Amino acid sequence: MKLNPIFLGGLFLVLCLFIGFSVFSRKEQPAYGKLTLPKLDLKTLNFRIEEGRALFQTKGCVNCHTFKGIGKPVAASLSMLRNSTTPDFSKAWIENPQKMRPGVRMEKINMTQEELLSLLYYLYESN
Repeated sequence: MKLNPIFLGGLFLVLCLFIGFSVFSRKEQPAYGKLTLPKLDLKTLNFRIEEGRALFQTKGCVNCHTFKGIGKPVAASLSMLRNSTTPDFSKAWIENPQKMRPGVRMEKINMTQEELLSLLYYLYESN
């Protein structure tokens, strides 16, 4: 049985396209350290979460993002953040959005490392 050269060429093209889309369509996230939020006693954890909730509003996050029904749906919702990213990735993004994705509309947010940590507790540890 002899295969038609056009069929073989088409099969080769489809295979190349499949491999190309499989390899190049993956969104590669830069490698980050394994920032895990330290375990806190309940009182401290609740304080951090409440501080993070206040920062989410006072630092302007609510002007573009929604989280737990709060905010405006202009940019990505942060409600599923803990299921799709790590605290380390979110920390790097908040610290310098332009470095993470040049041209993104989000501006760098001026906050201390302690404030940023509280915001991360709010986004990743609140119920």
